[in-house]
Amino acid sequence: MDDDQFKGNPLAPIGLVLSILGGPFGLIVSFLALRRSDRTGEGRGMALAGLLISAAWITIGVFVLSNIVNPADPAVAEADRARPTGTTVTVNPAVADATTPPAEPPITARELSALATDPAAAKGKKFSLLGEAVTADADDVIAYVHSADSPTATRVVLRGPLVGDVTEDDAFEAIVTVTGTRAGGLPLLQVTELEVS
Repeated sequence: MDDDQFKGNPLAPIGLVLSILGGPFGLIVSFLALRRSDRTGEGRGMALAGLLISAAWITIGVFVLSNIVNPADPAVAEADRARPTGTTVTVNPAVADATTPPAEPPITARELSALATDPAAAKGKKFSLLGEAVTADADDVIAYVHSADSPTATRVVLRGPLVGDVTEDDAFEAIVTVTGTRAGGLPLLQVTELEVS
C-alpha cells in the first residue's frame, strides 16, 4: 500500500479496522471518515464498509444483551399447565380455545317435555339448561329446570361432583348429560359444567 494513498483521509482505514474489531469506536471513526471523504474525495468505500460492519456488530450486541437481560420464557411442560377444575371462564366467547369445550345446544321446550315423559329415550343426550334448586344435599340436587325458550319447568335430579356447590333456591345454568331415571320416575342428569348465579 502506498503511504500517500490515504494522505487526505487517514480515518478511513482506521475506522475499517476498528469496525472489524467491533464496538462503537469503529462506527464513530468511520462516520468521521465518511464526512471527510466528501471534502477530500478519498476513502469513501472504506468508510462505508466500516459503517456497515460497525452497525452489524452493534445490532448483534444489542440482540445478545437483550436476551441475557430478559431471556424468553422457558417452555412450560404440558404436565405443568393449569387445568380447569369445573368452572369454565371464557374471555372472548367468539374465539374458542383449547380449554373451552364446545357449547352444548340449549334444551328446547319440546326436548324438555320429552325428557319429562320418557327419560330413557333421552339417555346419553347432552344439553345446556337453566334451573332453580328445590332441595340440595351432598349427592343430589332436586331442581326445576327449564329451557331458554319456555318458562315451563320440569322436575329433575342433578348429580355429579359439582352439585355440592348448589344450595336450596339457587338459580343455575348447567351442561348436563341424561343418564336415566331415579326412583319415582324423575329424570337423572349428570352435571358436567355448572354456574350458580
